[in-house]
Amino acid sequence: GGADNDTLKGGRADDRLKGDAGADTLDGGPGRDKLTGGADDDTFVFSNLRKPDKVTDMSDGDVIALTKSAFPGIGPEGTLGADAFHIGFTATKPDQKIVYNEHSGWLEWYRHGSQTTDPVAFAKIGKHLDFIDHTDFIVI
Repeated sequence: GGADNDTLKGGRADDRLKGDAGADTLDGGPGRDKLTGGADDDTFVFSNLRKPDKVTDMSDGDVIALTKSAFPGIGPEGTLGADAFHIGFTATKPDQKIVYNEHSGWLEWYRHGSQTTDPVAFAKIGKHLDFIDHTDFIVI
């Protein structure tokens, strides 16, 4: 990417996408990708859960976009519901679908909330991000 608002999409392989300045949208695709938004408020799209991606510079103002096709039952389009997000080691309630482990930096998908026996780690966004809450996620 460059100084403008760029849209970058990876291919099937493992990619390194770098947005640079501007409000960029980065979608790594099906590979194990490294995503760097750069300056300004960026959007990181997760549309495939086959291999986890790493967001190298998650910061306040950035957004994680979750596609309904990759996250069935996540909820309606728009901002992720408050009940669907949890900070901790595991989902503790049935409605908690996205769990941020601040000690490991991983985001995990719990399809059936606390009833999920095999959560999917889909992104490493950084440890101890004290600004993260449900408003940093959108469903698309």
